[in-house]
Amino acid sequence: MKIGLLCNFYGFPHYTARVLEAWKNIPEISTVAVSSYKYQDYADCGWDIDDTETPIQLLTEHREFVDYISTGKNANDSSSRNAALFNILDNHDVDCVWLLDQDEFYSEEDIKKTLKYLASASPKSPTYRINFKNFVFSENQYIEDFTAPRIFGVNVNGLKTLNHFYYENDVNYAINGEIVDYKRLGIRDIPKAVCFPNHYSWIGPPQFLKAKVNYQLKRYNGICSYKWNEKKRQLEFNEDFYAMTNQKIPNVKIHKK
Repeated sequence: MKIGLLCNFYGFPHYTARVLEAWKNIPEISTVAVSSYKYQDYADCGWDIDDTETPIQLLTEHREFVDYISTGKNANDSSSRNAALFNILDNHDVDCVWLLDQDEFYSEEDIKKTLKYLASASPKSPTYRINFKNFVFSENQYIEDFTAPRIFGVNVNGLKTLNHFYYENDVNYAINGEIVDYKRLGIRDIPKAVCFPNHYSWIGPPQFLKAKVNYQLKRYNGICSYKWNEKKRQLEFNEDFYAMTNQKIPNVKIHKK
């Protein structure tokens, strides 16, 4: 199986080396394309930083691993990812595109077991979601039951049909002259027993966490499962959200390193 690794790296240069470490030992990686753009929607919500360190890292410390990098400012998220995606699709013969964010930490075992699972899966699915340990509040605390689409097959019905991102991690396929949302095609989850990487999604500096809450409120029409407590200057579960949706507040587990 040939993998096109598409990295969305911006804002967390202190994670870069750790995130890429395991991937450098995976022979199935055929090409690595990076999108390193300021995410304007987050900037509009309060996290407006200029990360020049990440591109420098990629062009120096990781130059032999990275094949393509697209950088810039003030782009929407889907257009910046498409530059990297088009480079993979137009220049490389790969079976799937695997998305990797700068706050996602896979072990070699996670990746190798996933590739083995994909190779033996029957029938194949165009899209696979990854189960993540979703870290909240600190690098020692996480919650479960968080999945996100990360692996997209390039070919459907024997033809190269993966086409473009239309929003964040959401993609469209072009099948028989029709643009088809990946959600209309098959989606399967990679079992946690196979792959269960760390995702530092809700930890970081106050400026980032406040902006992330504001972004979620903007994207989901005023709804977010977290809130920022300005008085305590800390992130918290939004109890109103869980009462409204009739869900239990997640059980926070301690990560044993």
